[in-house]
Order: sequence, then C-alpha cells, then structure tokens
Amino acid sequence: MKLLAIVLLFFLLNLNLYSQEKNLDKYSFKQMYSKLLHSNCDTIGYCSDSYKLKYQLDTTNLTNLYFNVLDTSFFKKIDTNIVIINENHLFPQNRVLIHKLINYFLADSNYYFFFEALNQDLYYNSIDTISIGKQYGFYLEEPQMAENIRLILNHHKNIYSYESTNKTVNWDKYNALGLSYKVSNRFITAFIKQTKSSSYYTSAMNIRDMNQFINFYQKYRVLKKKNTSAKFVIFCGWGHVVDNKRFAPEWFDLAYLIKKHITNPITIDISSLIDNCPHCKKSYERNKYYDKIIPILPNKNIFYSISRNNLKNYNLNTKIQASMSTDYLIYSPPIKYKNNRETWLQYDGKQAFLVDKKYYITNKRKKPVLKAYYKNENPKIATPADILYINKKEKNYFLLYKGKYDVYSNEKYIFTITIN
Repeated sequence: MKLLAIVLLFFLLNLNLYSQEKNLDKYSFKQMYSKLLHSNCDTIGYCSDSYKLKYQLDTTNLTNLYFNVLDTSFFKKIDTNIVIINENHLFPQNRVLIHKLINYFLADSNYYFFFEALNQDLYYNSIDTISIGKQYGFYLEEPQMAENIRLILNHHKNIYSYESTNKTVNWDKYNALGLSYKVSNRFITAFIKQTKSSSYYTSAMNIRDMNQFINFYQKYRVLKKKNTSAKFVIFCGWGHVVDNKRFAPEWFDLAYLIKKHITNPITIDISSLIDNCPHCKKSYERNKYYDKIIPILPNKNIFYSISRNNLKNYNLNTKIQASMSTDYLIYSPPIKYKNNRETWLQYDGKQAFLVDKKYYITNKRKKPVLKAYYKNENPKIATPADILYINKKEKNYFLLYKGKYDVYSNEKYIFTITIN
C-alpha cells in the first residue's frame, strides 16, 4: 500500500510535466477534446496488461448507493464550513460540473471561493478583471475554467488565491498566525521528519501544501473575523483533496492540513471516475472500476455521487480506492455527442447556436476556427467562451451561456451573437 501511494504521488506530480511535453494542456485550452481524450494514456505510458484490477468489484449493493449530484439532498450534505473539490486539470468536463456546483454555493451569500489555479486574488469591482484570461493563472486559458471564474465575479463575489511556489515552508508566517498552537508538537515533528526523509517529490509536495494552507488560513482568518458565518469552498487539483493518511502516509496534503488545524472539511473527488483513455481500460489514468459501475446506473447521461460512509456500511470501502480518500466520489458520464459537440458541454444550461454558412463557406481554410468572446471582454487577452472547429460538410453549433458575444476568425471580427 505504501509503495502504491508513492507511485501514485509520483504520477500526480509528473502528470503536468508529461502534459507539457505532449501539449495535452494545449489540447485542453483549445477545446480539442477528442485529441485530449485519446492522448492521455499514450502519453502517461501505463497502458499495459500488467496493471489489473486489485479487487473484483461486486456491484450488487452499489445500485442503491448512488444518487444524482443535482439532487437537493446532495447539496444539503455538502453545505458546511469548508468544502474542498478537486478536478483533473486536463479534463474540462470536471469544470462544467463545478460550474453547476458554484451556482449552488452562490445561493448562500456566506460562501467564499478559493482557486488553486489563480495567481492572485480577483475582485468583482476591479477594472483589471474585465477580461478573464491566462494573465490570472495558467489554467484560466481553458474556456470552462474561465467560465467558472466569470460566474463568480458576475455575482459580485471576490475570488481568492492560495497557491505557493516557495521552496521552503514559511514557518515564521505559520507561527505568527498562531497555527503551531492548533496542533501537537508530535504533528509538526512528523511533518518535518517526513518532509526531510521522503523522496524529493513528496518533500516538494509537503512544502507546497503547507504553504498553500498557510496562505489559505491567513485569508480564512480575516474573512471569518469579517463574517462569523463565513463558509469556504476550495477548488484544487487531483490529490490535494485527500483528507486522510491511509492514502499517502508521507504526504501532508491541503485537505489533511485543514482537517488537523481548523475543521474536518467535506471533500469531493471529481477526478477519479471520468471517461478518459477509452481505448486503454487498464491504464492507471482511468479508474479501474469506471467500466464496472456504468452498467448499474439508471441514467448514463448524468453525474452521480457516492459517499464514503455508504461504502463503509456495505463493506465496500476497500473496493474503490478513491473513496478511501474523500467523503464523496463523483462519477462522470461516458462521452457522447450531439451536433458534433460533447453533450457534457450542455450540462449546465449552455444553448446551441447554429452558425450561418455565410460566415465560413468562403473561408479558404479547410476547417476554419471561430471563437466567441464575451462582448465586454478584450479578445486579445481574454479566454474565448467557446471555440468552434468548422466542418463545412455539416451544421456547426456554438454552445454558449446567456449573454452577448462577438465572434472572431483569424483575429478578425465577423458577427455578434445574443443568447437569451
């Protein structure tokens, strides 16, 4: 188990390096989802018969354990002081679900939003945030991430950053915030010991997560003083959501640090049960139980959740590894298409807009690219709301939320769209 945790940790740390090498991030940012979907496995290199199911999953009792993520009972269960939700940075389907969850949190004025992806705080009343793009964080170049940021700002809510690139733990800041008094000396000793004795990757992650936590706590304390009813939702990547040490004993990740210093957060894993690497079912990147669960679900087109407590009640906790690490595990539906666009893009209310052929039929390019930008944003720096790869032999549809958009081709304005 310890070896498995180290291998998984190594994988999580290096995934972005692999993605940079093979341009997976660029596929994501440009909405080339089909290329992204089929490139992950080959790039990561775990596509072999040597990695097989550790457990034969008995799905008999699972049938009644899954529930629709849109069900109000799910929202009530996760409404708490601190909620931590992860994502697969290179799989934007996660972010469409997050867009839906953000709408829920926005209904409660007490929630404050934190994003690992941000490189600075964003304020809704600042002129600097009128155009959302990569200037505020690497992953904001991806259209679905940019939409989530816009959604919060448009509801007159600030958004806070907490990422850290420091090479050492800021213990002076930690002590000045009174954090050393919130945990035992044994905890701090264990953290320092593991950080010094573990591999470079584990050590680097411990330093990063501790500094992330310190940055979060500094803002958490200010916001709590301002609003005693304040609640917080944190969006992170992959394993930072893990809230117990059984998963990776040497890694003191963000969720675990929050649990030890402040409160036990609600943790939600969206990154494990997703439909990627379809041609490589035994890949490490694709959860081993994804294909086992599909047949038992009543509707294959929506997101479902299962709780760790339910798994424990049915003695299934050891059968689905990701459930050992978070309170809730989200199942993402298999990839399907409508009008040659992924159906998950329409999950949270986007509307299809048919593009008249006159806007591209005379374009000399075999497959012209059209980009829709919000009318109030600067297309030179903003992330487009949608990118459409034209197929001249078929009908072509933008998928957009309500609003006004200017459409560009080759950086030239073509026409305006209004979605009511």
